[in-house]
Amino acid sequence: MQAKAPGSRLISRPADLVVSGEHALGEGPEPYERLIDDALDGDARLFAREDGVEQEWRIVEPALQHADPVHLYEPGSWGPPEAERLVVDHDGWRPRG
Repeated sequence: MQAKAPGSRLISRPADLVVSGEHALGEGPEPYERLIDDALDGDARLFAREDGVEQEWRIVEPALQHADPVHLYEPGSWGPPEAERLVVDHDGWRPRG
């Protein structure tokens, strides 16, 4: 982020933004501590239901089975030649501006 530099001049300079939830809100439970505690208490709000997970896989699996291959290209270029098929009906790539 940018922050105003000290002094009367209106100059900004880069500054790191560090946010500590523990410092601001206090120490929380260890990873999975709440999840395990909720499981022991029978509170299922943080858990996915089996029927929901099955539906998600029903939707995602075909995309995973028919995934397009990854095509390498030079940084700063317009991408691999294979990308042209994505815009063939739109008169090709156009630069911004």
